[in-house]
Order: sequence, then structure tokens, then C-alpha cells
Amino acid sequence: MKIARGYVLVLGAALAACAPQPSGEPAPATTTEAPAFHFQSGDLPLGEFDPHTIGENLFDPCSEISDAEFAEAGFSKDPSGPIDQSAIGLKSCPIETDDPAELLGLIANAASADIIAAESPRISNVNSALIPSAFAVAGTTGDASCFFVVETERGSLAGYAGSLFQDAPATDLCPRAKEILESFYSVGR
Repeated sequence: MKIARGYVLVLGAALAACAPQPSGEPAPATTTEAPAFHFQSGDLPLGEFDPHTIGENLFDPCSEISDAEFAEAGFSKDPSGPIDQSAIGLKSCPIETDDPAELLGLIANAASADIIAAESPRISNVNSALIPSAFAVAGTTGDASCFFVVETERGSLAGYAGSLFQDAPATDLCPRAKEILESFYSVGR
């Protein structure tokens, strides 16, 4: 019994030596940053929103992301300008491309991620290690397109890639849509 007690005391002393010792100063607080897009106009946190009350608070990618931030993401706004379809819950910012058959954009949508996922064919093999909860869907109108979507507190935000070639599979377009959204998520980091 004396041997076992001695072993426990030695083991206890060894474990105590491994534990952090109080230094008289409080341990630094650990904070984890909430996932968000960071723009000069303000942060756009990921999270849920109420599609019935979003109204005028829907994020506007063309006016709330500066030209410099577009450049930092590796893109530029298409000179044709923004497409404001806020009456139907969309605000789009076309992205300039050298390929005349390629359509690119950043789109805010007043539909929640749940609604988008329920109404659009989901493409399961396109995920992001960078943006939590982001997912890919194909366009619903029969066009060759892919949206890489994440829900924010000010509407769902999607990178968009489409093709004028109607036989282009959405799965081929999704990596480009994902690249767009991830590039803007990386701005300011």
C-alpha cells in the first residue's frame, strides 16, 4: 500500500509540474472571430436572416464593395453596371470577363439558403473549406449556370458562373462560382 501511495504522489507531482502555473496575470482571453466578409463599407457576417423582413437591407454587392476590393479579389465590375432586381429580391453585380460566352457575377438574394437549396438542384461535390455552410446549386431555368451560395445576415450571397453554351454542365461551372465567392471572402484578410 505504501508503494502505491508513493506512486500516486510522484505521478500527481509530475502532472502538477506540467500544468500551467499562475503568473499573477490573467490568462489571455481567446476569441474566435465570427465568420464574415470584410469590406470597407462594413462587415457582412454569415448567419440567418428573415426573408420576409429583409426589404431594403438586402446587401448590394456593386455599391457596397469598392472597385479596389473587387481588384483585391482579382475581378473588376462589368462596365454595364449593376442589375437591380430588388423588386424580386435580387441585387446583382456582373463581373467583367474576357470570354464572350462566360457570364460571371456576385448576387445577393432575399431567399434564404433553405429556400434556395429546396428549389434548386444541389451540386454535392462542390464545398468550401474557407466559407462555412457554403453550397453549390445549378440554375433552375434550364440555363447553364452554377451559384455558390452562403447565407449572411443581409441575404444569401452567391458567386455566379454561367455560360451562353446551353449544354455546358453546371458541375463544370461551379468551380468558377466557388472561386468568385471565396475570393471576396478573402478580401481584407
